[in-house]
Amino acid sequence: MGDEHAVVYEIVADGVLTEGSRSTLRGMGLAASTRPDGSVVLRGEFAGLAELNDVIFSLEDLGLGLVSVRQIP
Repeated sequence: MGDEHAVVYEIVADGVLTEGSRSTLRGMGLAASTRPDGSVVLRGEFAGLAELNDVIFSLEDLGLGLVSVRQIP
C-alpha cells in the first residue's frame, strides 16, 4: 500500500474490534475506528483490486462482517 496509483477505500463492517484485530489491520496499512452505532470503519490505500480483495476476504477471520465498500475521491 502507499503506491502512487493507490486508491483510497472505506470499508464498513459489523463486529467488534479487538486489540488483535486492530493490530492486524494496522499491519495491513488500514486505519480502523468504531462509529457510535457500533459499525467498524476501515480506511486505507489500495494499489489494486487484489489488495482490496485480500482485506475483504480477511474480515471473516477477524470476526467482522462486510457491510459496504466505497471508493473515496
